[in-house]
Amino acid sequence: MATIELLTVKEWIGKNPYKMACLPVYTSSEKAKQNDESIESNAWTKKMVSPSTPLSAIMVIQDDIYSVSPVTARHSQLRDETTSLQEKAALQLKGRAWPVRRTAEGIAGIGLEEERHSMWTPLGFRALCALRECQLIVINETLKSVAFYPEDVRLWSKDIPVYVLDSSSHIVLIPSGDYTIFQWIQKQESLGFSIEWPEMEGTLDELKLAATKVGEPTTKVVKATLQRKVGKAQSIQILKEW
Repeated sequence: MATIELLTVKEWIGKNPYKMACLPVYTSSEKAKQNDESIESNAWTKKMVSPSTPLSAIMVIQDDIYSVSPVTARHSQLRDETTSLQEKAALQLKGRAWPVRRTAEGIAGIGLEEERHSMWTPLGFRALCALRECQLIVINETLKSVAFYPEDVRLWSKDIPVYVLDSSSHIVLIPSGDYTIFQWIQKQESLGFSIEWPEMEGTLDELKLAATKVGEPTTKVVKATLQRKVGKAQSIQILKEW
């Protein structure tokens, strides 16, 4: 290999027309922003999520480090968080509502399965909400449906944040400042979306008493219909107060 003298190299540098130019400094946040670009639409922000799982969507909102990480780094963070949630579930989620094996499987699906949406079980969604302290509204544009997690809106708390996700977890919808849940749900119903309201349980007499309190008629109504109407009316009554 031929040796080039230092003076020759300096001469080449002196003739370089771009010697004063500098490349911009690369930061990982630039890549993250490209993958999580926010799009303004109808006074809402649509924040893109990748990897596209419910846990990933929640972490984009709640975890600043995760939200600025490149997608390649997020996969390992998701695996770590999924394992952590499974361990917390075994310690914190007790009772017949939380079978250990099925809860762990539900968390794994919610955390790691991007395309196998059949693995996103209601139990997994409930565990995610309990352990990450949030309440979820999931909107399915194809089926034109809206689901709640936890499913019984009557037990929701105004002190716990509510996040709106699309059914594939590709997008988190972040509302404008004047947004209310009730107004948003009203709009979805007007657009033809079916809302999965909780149903009230109880005897027919208990249902009629509850129906009277929320202004629902009780004559010539079968029990199943009364359960749906009372559950919806009770839910709306609570959401109107938010």
